[in-house]
Amino acid sequence: MSRCISLTILTVLFLAGISYGHNGRRFEVVIHGDKLVAQGYNSGADDQAEKIRPYSNAIHDHWSNSPLGGAATAGLPGFDLFSPNQVMLGHDLRLNLLGAKKWISPPSMPMGNTVPDFIPLDPSEVIFVHDGHKVIDTNKLGFIELINSIEAEGHRDLDISYEIASEPNDIIFALEFELSTSFVGIKHSDTIYAILSPDGGNMEDRLHMSSLLAERYLGTPIPEPSGVFGLALMLMVQRRLRY
Repeated sequence: MSRCISLTILTVLFLAGISYGHNGRRFEVVIHGDKLVAQGYNSGADDQAEKIRPYSNAIHDHWSNSPLGGAATAGLPGFDLFSPNQVMLGHDLRLNLLGAKKWISPPSMPMGNTVPDFIPLDPSEVIFVHDGHKVIDTNKLGFIELINSIEAEGHRDLDISYEIASEPNDIIFALEFELSTSFVGIKHSDTIYAILSPDGGNMEDRLHMSSLLAERYLGTPIPEPSGVFGLALMLMVQRRLRY
């Protein structure tokens, strides 16, 4: 299957499900000080990590191999903006793709002091990212406009699709993003890592524990939860975590 055909098929599958939104591992967009932050959280089934991650700007999910073979797609991590700051109203929110890297053959049960050995992607390894309207990829980079004009009631299920013309096995990818807004008083985020791990029938095949370790390694430490940032986290718990 050619890369072009694969992308077309996976786009159709993605568009069929995007309107529903879905729970799972996601990022909530908040402002800490004067900087955008993507706080990872899990509104789905227990994944042996904290529902609200104790670090920001990193969370993982898993590829789903195409039933047609030769390709894989992922619909998470997605984004939410529950409580926008008033200064952001009417401005946009962009997701800028900066690059990607990979960790080949990570241990299935890593020790706590394991250091992930991330290396650059091969030129032939291309990961596509799109929102049903615009496509960017790890060779051409670029941005996706998550929100054209931020509204006071906020925005949820800002989901994008990740696609690759292969079935990743024994490898963890980390896509590097940055959030920005047209309001000049808010700084771009630090690097955000959307970590994508293999499909598989069990935790070992899916490299689940190594994925959680990669989250902790790549994530940004969170300051003591206080003020606006702490309030944002509490609101997130109340609004999205439903079990």
